[in-house]
Amino acid sequence: MQCAQHKTCTLGFWPGGSLIITTPHKTFLAYFSYVIMGEYVIRTAPIGTHHWSKFIAFSTMKSMLKKRGCQIGRTGHFYYNPLTRRWYRTVIYPRFNYLLHATKPKI
Repeated sequence: MQCAQHKTCTLGFWPGGSLIITTPHKTFLAYFSYVIMGEYVIRTAPIGTHHWSKFIAFSTMKSMLKKRGCQIGRTGHFYYNPLTRRWYRTVIYPRFNYLLHATKPKI
């Protein structure tokens, strides 16, 4: 399932199920990377694809999921290098993208 609005993801999330979210951080570097570089300079995405108001900070996403009764599992931070066309997992630069695994306990 791909969620256009992450805030609605947990509505159809069954007890005992898993949800994996990958999304940009709400940081200047993510905005610069996705909007400025991706849409206007390199043009890997159409202009207007990414909107700052829809970026969600990692801590906010975790809080939203916990409020809806989810348990947070593995998390990770990663970035894409357009020169090498590869994704890299990172601990040093957790400012671009994150991956979050959540589960909803069985009732």
